[in-house]
Amino acid sequence: MQALDKKVNEDPNYPVPEGFTKVVEKLPIYSYKVPECAVKFLPEKKVMATEMMDDILFEALGIHFLEP
Repeated sequence: MQALDKKVNEDPNYPVPEGFTKVVEKLPIYSYKVPECAVKFLPEKKVMATEMMDDILFEALGIHFLEP
């Protein structure tokens, strides 16, 4: 079991024996941006400033005010 686990971890395309299944973990990538519906009406400098403030707040306190 350990050898098979090691092989699959090294090569995700490694064939597994019948009766076994591979589970692939997918990590979501979140992008905290101003929504497109608001970008249409706001000047670019306000969109950039809002996204920068969200980045600064996240670095300082670990929270976002924009939704992903």
